[in-house]
Amino acid sequence: MNNNDARNKLIQNAREKSFTQPIKSKFIFKRMKTDEFWDVYAKDFQKHSPLELFFDEEKLRSKHEFENLKILNEPSVGNLLEDNYLLLDKNENAIAMMRGWQKTYDSYYMQFTAVHSDYRKKGIYSELIDRVLNYTMILGFSRVLSCHAPFNNAVLIAKLKKEFKIIGIDIDPALGNNIWLCYFHNEELKRAFEFRCGNLTFSETLRASSLGTVEKLNRVINNI
Repeated sequence: MNNNDARNKLIQNAREKSFTQPIKSKFIFKRMKTDEFWDVYAKDFQKHSPLELFFDEEKLRSKHEFENLKILNEPSVGNLLEDNYLLLDKNENAIAMMRGWQKTYDSYYMQFTAVHSDYRKKGIYSELIDRVLNYTMILGFSRVLSCHAPFNNAVLIAKLKKEFKIIGIDIDPALGNNIWLCYFHNEELKRAFEFRCGNLTFSETLRASSLGTVEKLNRVINNI
């Protein structure tokens, strides 16, 4: 049995044990394709939901992002992108190491970077960030994520200087407290983030991608 067969068997077993039995002895599950799923939501469920302002991220993507992400996420490929690099001196001694991988359809996780103590404060880490940002921009990723301990001021400051934004704090059972950062390649997605932080301005692209809720919001505000 190859890895793909084992994966399919694992998933199928989990589905059978979780979703074959009816809920309340009468409500049955039906698996659907993604497009069909959201069609049902739009037709039968959305009208019962409260007025919320969401953006369709697919409509926010540039042509470059849309085309490259489609290639990068080709279903027949299967495996997500993964990178592991050593940075070597002229004698092939490792002076830094870096690992990153595709976390979601349109986000790249800069998971781990280490610079040898003899080579710190020489701009190497800053250059590594630039290389990753260039790499992920070429590939079409909308954003780059990273996660750091709250006391790691040197790294946090270096990322913030590169215009990473703080997007969250969590407590991981294995790693403890973490601060999540995000660099937005996509300017419209960055504007959407800034809107969530209190900057109540809309570009035409944000307005067009809002599923009509910007206009509804305007009507609500005007009726106050």
